[in-house]
Amino acid sequence: MKPASILQNPSNGASPDREYYLLDGDLYFRVEQTIFRVHSHFFARESPQFRERMAGIDSTRTSIPDGTTEQKAIVVKSTTPEEFSNFLWVFYDPTFMHKTSASIWRIILDLSSSKRWDFPKVHSLALHHLSKISLPVVERIVLYKSCSVPSECLFPLYTELCTREEPLTFDESIRLGWGLVVSISQVRERLLKGEGKGDSNNDRLHDMGTAVEGVPGKWIQERIKSMLNTTQEAPSLMDIQDRHSQPHHEVQAQLLDLCNSQAKATSRVRYTSPPNNSRPIEEQPSEAKASPTKSKPQVFNHVEKCVQKIAMKTVGKRKSPAIVNA
Repeated sequence: MKPASILQNPSNGASPDREYYLLDGDLYFRVEQTIFRVHSHFFARESPQFRERMAGIDSTRTSIPDGTTEQKAIVVKSTTPEEFSNFLWVFYDPTFMHKTSASIWRIILDLSSSKRWDFPKVHSLALHHLSKISLPVVERIVLYKSCSVPSECLFPLYTELCTREEPLTFDESIRLGWGLVVSISQVRERLLKGEGKGDSNNDRLHDMGTAVEGVPGKWIQERIKSMLNTTQEAPSLMDIQDRHSQPHHEVQAQLLDLCNSQAKATSRVRYTSPPNNSRPIEEQPSEAKASPTKSKPQVFNHVEKCVQKIAMKTVGKRKSPAIVNA
C-alpha cells in the first residue's frame, strides 16, 4: 500500500535542507521547496509502506527509481518542511534521549500513524512520551482519535470524563462529537444513580465522589463501550469545520438536516410554545383540550434559528486545535 501523502516527479527549483541534507544519504524527499537527503535504512526498517515502495512493489516503469536522485525525489504532500524535520529528528536525535516538546511529539504521532506513513514503533514512541506530558483530557482524546491511537488508550480517558466532578462543558462537547458526549453523559447519570454499586432502584442522586467510590473501572468502561456501540460516534462540529473548511452556512445546513430528520421520525410528538421554553410533549387524547401547537414550518424555523445560534457561537469564535491534519 502506497503512503497516501506521496507523489512523484517533482519540478526543479528546490533547495537542500540545512540540517537533513546528508552527503551519505541515499533517499531523497521533497517537501514544498526543500530537498531532504537521508538514509533509506530507517524508512525501510520502520515502515511497511516504505519498505514495499523501496523494494520495487510500487515502483513505476521508469529506469530511475523514485527517491534515488534529487530529480526523482519523493514528494511529500500535506506536510511542511519544519514538520518533516521534526519527524526525522526521531532517527537523528544527537542526544539519544528523545526529549522534546509536546507540540513536536504531536507532529510525530500524526505522521507516524497508520493513516499517514505507518511507522508503528515511532508511533508507540510518540505515544509513550505524550502520555508523560500533562494535557487536558479532552484535548488528549481529540489528539489520540485523530492519530489512530488504539482504543485501549482511549477508554481510561473516557472513564476520567465519566467520573470527574464537573460535567462536560459546551466547548468540550463540540470537540468530542455527539455520539461520545451522549455515551459519557448516560454513564455519568447511571453512576450518580448508584448503578455502579448495584443500587439501580434508588432514584436519589449521589455526588460524583460518593457515586464512583468502590465502582470498578472495568464496569465503567464496559458501559461506555456498550453506549458507543449503540450511538455510533458522530462527527464533532470541529471535524465539520476544520477538516473540510466549510463556511458557517454549510455547518448550519448539516445541523438543520439532522434536526429535521429527527423531527420527521418523531411522528407522535407535538410542539407547544410555553412562555419561556419550547419542548416536545406526547400526543394528547382527542377528547382532551387542545393545546396551542406550532405548525411544521414554524417548528423548523425555530430549529433553524437555534442551529444558527449554536453554529455561530461554536465555530465563529473557535480556532482549530493544534493538531496536524492528515
